[in-house]
Amino acid sequence: MELIAEILLALFAVFGFYVLIRLFVISHLSVSNMCAAVEIGKDIELEDIPMLIGRVRDRMFLCATGRIIALVDASLAKNGEIVQCLRESGAECYFVQR
Repeated sequence: MELIAEILLALFAVFGFYVLIRLFVISHLSVSNMCAAVEIGKDIELEDIPMLIGRVRDRMFLCATGRIIALVDASLAKNGEIVQCLRESGAECYFVQR
């Protein structure tokens, strides 16, 4: 029984070391300048915007730039609250026609 436990422990150690090396190489040696585009439509709720931008930012943790671009429906251009909330969340706003 101890032999099986030692074998499993060794396998987990090797896998953990592999993951550590891979994360280091991806985050420090490879430069991936990517940005994510988020489409903001007419039916967006104001309180959903920080959560949406946060979820996008969480998935971009290995990117060098991590820019988030918000493509906002042009009919929301006069709604200053949504634009302000997007800018406070760190997204660049661009208005688009559909």
